[in-house]
Amino acid sequence: MRQLLGPIEADLRGAPPRSALPALADILYRHAVTRAAGFSLPPVADPAWLLLLALYGADARGERLSLSALCRTAAVPVTTAFRCILRLEDLALVERVPDPRDRRRAWVGLSARGRDALTGQLVALHADIARILFE
Repeated sequence: MRQLLGPIEADLRGAPPRSALPALADILYRHAVTRAAGFSLPPVADPAWLLLLALYGADARGERLSLSALCRTAAVPVTTAFRCILRLEDLALVERVPDPRDRRRAWVGLSARGRDALTGQLVALHADIARILFE
């Protein structure tokens, strides 16, 4: 891969060419719409997307997050996060598990369905970006 990228590495490190910007904007828009449709959320559901991304990262690191830790990680206000978590839970994308040692706390994590859905979205985004870079 290093040999393949070598001749264009300097270009990749700099600002993208102006000719690629419309394609990138289209991909980001399309992913916002398909992402929202895939999770049954409105396209402007950025807090939910941020929460899902934070949970995906925590899951990959083997971390558990409480609701308050999730809010800090995703930079989402607690009331907004709680509403989003309830909706994501209804969609079976996240799970809340009560902490047996502290009744006030619950652990929030991706469900298997949520993990698979998010992985699919990230793979699709990666493929689109690679297509722009290497075609």
